[in-house]
Amino acid sequence: MKNLFRAAGWNRDLALASVAFDSALRCCDVLALRWDQMIDTSGTIKTRVTIRQRKTGENVMFELSASTRASLEDLAVRTGARGYVFPGSTPDTPLSGRQYRRLVKRWASLLGLPAEDYSTHSLRRTKPSAVYQKTRDPEIVRILLGQRSLTATHRYLGLGQEEALAKAREVVI
Repeated sequence: MKNLFRAAGWNRDLALASVAFDSALRCCDVLALRWDQMIDTSGTIKTRVTIRQRKTGENVMFELSASTRASLEDLAVRTGARGYVFPGSTPDTPLSGRQYRRLVKRWASLLGLPAEDYSTHSLRRTKPSAVYQKTRDPEIVRILLGQRSLTATHRYLGLGQEEALAKAREVVI
């Protein structure tokens, strides 16, 4: 995907997809990111960012990968790194959720995927799902997502009766 976006000159799209993946933030929180949250006092892109989530009011911390930081650095140079990281039609307004949803659908189509199966929330789910598959620890995922309740994380990951029965089958007395 990175090469596709770079070849097309879609620097903003690459940075947006990368930040959404790395942060696992909701659409409203990704779009509300401002450059002053992303850049440290020396003028470089932060490795670790903390924001307050709009929905829950909880602080959540996320790390930006080296490739995401590189995408953001390129975007910062091109845009002047003022205001919103992903501005809408004017620098003082963020990209709208509707515009972001259209971009995600376009990205899916370009990758040969059925656009109707992908949304902005698909990007939020990707990394936490991979972390869960690797660790099998929903508490780690709960922390990454900034969720208050482990029950909500279980629902989010689709954990429930089937997984409980599968685990029970593993216990032999």
